[in-house]
Amino acid sequence: MIIGLGLIGGSIARSIKKKNKRTYILAYDKNIPDLKKALKEKVIDEYFIRPHYQYFHVDLIIFALPIKDIQRIFKKFQSYIRPETLITDTASTKQTAQKIFRSFPHFTGSHPLAGSEKNGYIHSHGDILKNKICILCPGQPASIMRLKHFWNQLGMKVICMNAVQHDQIIGMTSHFIHLLSFAMAFSLRKKRLNVKSLYGPSFQQFIRLAKSNPDLWKDIFIDNKNSINIITDDFIKVLGEFRKKLDHENQLNNILKSSQRYILKTTNE
Repeated sequence: MIIGLGLIGGSIARSIKKKNKRTYILAYDKNIPDLKKALKEKVIDEYFIRPHYQYFHVDLIIFALPIKDIQRIFKKFQSYIRPETLITDTASTKQTAQKIFRSFPHFTGSHPLAGSEKNGYIHSHGDILKNKICILCPGQPASIMRLKHFWNQLGMKVICMNAVQHDQIIGMTSHFIHLLSFAMAFSLRKKRLNVKSLYGPSFQQFIRLAKSNPDLWKDIFIDNKNSINIITDDFIKVLGEFRKKLDHENQLNNILKSSQRYILKTTNE
């Protein structure tokens, strides 16, 4: 069962069907036209609009929704879910997810590091997960093994870490980067700068993130605000260091080179 047939939920469904068309997929979403479209395209096999016990005799439930929507939908569905059912989610923050599902022993949080600034089922596709990383935040060993196999079958590489580590690291590598992009867009707006086509690929890639869904990212920023606040404070200090180096060519060159060496050493690119 996939709850939430947007970009990620739709892409998961497409990936499953691409791997094995016989896998039966039941879906729920508030967008009825998308559910009908997915059914017509044979991306799902059945959908429901209101919960009923008959729908919840499934092996796996994936909550492919933003964390705030998971909180709301879970309250409606909680009484229908069997205790032995394997449950996961795809939300961008994991500490809150663990709190939501704490009464279900077979919950293990997932975070497939895939997607784009676009959203909705219309933008889903079957290769979005391929060769990407999926983070699992440990639960019971048997649940981890089943979910690791599941994501591996969809072409993902799986790594495990606890929820606190996840929110700290993803806070830096994703949430804060999106915050910076929105801040840059806001700065352009304040200065009334119309850059039109006067930019290169670096700016284009960076500012693209500010085209993401504001409601979605508002909730992510708020939910992971503790990590983001720490990262922001540290980054402001680092920016101050770089600003001082602008008046000292050798010092600036040293800090740029040391930064480059670190990134070359710690990334795969």
